[in-house]
Amino acid sequence: RRNGPLTVADRDYVGGLVAALNKLREGHPKLGIRRVDWYKTPVIGPRLLSPASEAGQAILTVVSINGTYLAKSTRIAMEGLEKTLESLPKPPAGLNLALTGSAAVGRDMNKASDESVSNTTWATIALVVIILLVVYRSPLLALIPILTIALSVWVSLMAIAVLAKLPGLNFQ
Repeated sequence: RRNGPLTVADRDYVGGLVAALNKLREGHPKLGIRRVDWYKTPVIGPRLLSPASEAGQAILTVVSINGTYLAKSTRIAMEGLEKTLESLPKPPAGLNLALTGSAAVGRDMNKASDESVSNTTWATIALVVIILLVVYRSPLLALIPILTIALSVWVSLMAIAVLAKLPGLNFQ
């Protein structure tokens, strides 16, 4: 809360949030959520509640996840956490929620990387088509190398899919 100390409604909302996160942790152990710490957790809890001031007050809720910040399992856990947060009612007026930490940064980096690869792929396809049209000066003649390239990409992707199913080869 930016404009003063947390209210009872704010604390109750955070209590509901922690309950929902613990329910997710217990209901989906494959997500790798180890534990959820908040201001009522013994020993560490009081450190997760900032002192009240005119500038505001904050509660940190720490969700410990197994895995590194770029791992697929962490991305899946982050998706579960986001869905849980979206399913909660809106926070009380003036209370702001933020999702941060290494797992959130890793997820954002993966999204940006995937988007960049997609944009590069489409730009490359467009440039190849334009170059072939300029070189061959005929759409029909340019179609032959385009179909050859498409067939080779399809065969390569199918070969990778078959290799991924072989026993002993583990991919993330």
